[in-house]
Amino acid sequence: SFGFKGMGLASVFEILSATLSGMANGSRLIPMIGDDMHTARKLGHFVVAIDPRAFLDETQYFNSIAEYLSDLRAQQSSGHTDVLAPGDREWQCHAQRTAQGIPLDSANQQAYQALANRFDIPELDFID
Repeated sequence: SFGFKGMGLASVFEILSATLSGMANGSRLIPMIGDDMHTARKLGHFVVAIDPRAFLDETQYFNSIAEYLSDLRAQQSSGHTDVLAPGDREWQCHAQRTAQGIPLDSANQQAYQALANRFDIPELDFID
């Protein structure tokens, strides 16, 4: 019973970015990863730039966006998590990594330490 608007919007952008440019649609796209890196992916693009000031003044726009985001985040979630606006998760991750550091697996730790040794950089301090 949900999802019709999302599918409609996704379809519009699929048509604008793929069909109108003669590129492959959705499931016809060749995977972006794998052994074959020589076959063209036929990946289309569509760019739209909208100047909100063409519709309303800047203050009204930013106030409306703030109100929209507040309303969005206040919605009930279907699970036990908060409703997030686009970018919220990234800002949360940024704050956490600023406070606690960026997690690195052991292979990357070894690679960075090898680079440090190669360029006579003092021993690196990795956080567990």
